[in-house]
Amino acid sequence: MMRKVELFSDEIFFCHFEGTTAYIEKSSPFPTDGKLGWWSTGFSYGLWIASLVSLGFSVVPVASQTWKAYFGLSRSESPKDDSRQAASILFPDKALSLKLKKHHGRAEALLLAAYGKGLVLPQLDIDVDC
Repeated sequence: MMRKVELFSDEIFFCHFEGTTAYIEKSSPFPTDGKLGWWSTGFSYGLWIASLVSLGFSVVPVASQTWKAYFGLSRSESPKDDSRQAASILFPDKALSLKLKKHHGRAEALLLAAYGKGLVLPQLDIDVDC
């Protein structure tokens, strides 16, 4: 199955982003993906890095375990819901676009950017009577 990878619109293609840092999730294929899966995962990952660098970005690869642990999502029982909730807290203006479970990819992209900016989730003050 061939998939078309559309990276940039015409407007962004002619811009330069010197001095801008892009955080990208380190690509790691699943062991069960097979040779073609491993190749296409690595190819797409390399294509993104090359494209971003050619536009002037500094690229910082981050392992998913790193940013998920940073936000306390690494041992979550419902990671999709929890990532959407965390992203909605950090980016309340994006909450409407994170309502559905299928929007977890958007949430994770926002959380990766938040990790790169050093944003932290606010601590909830909960009073417990003993």
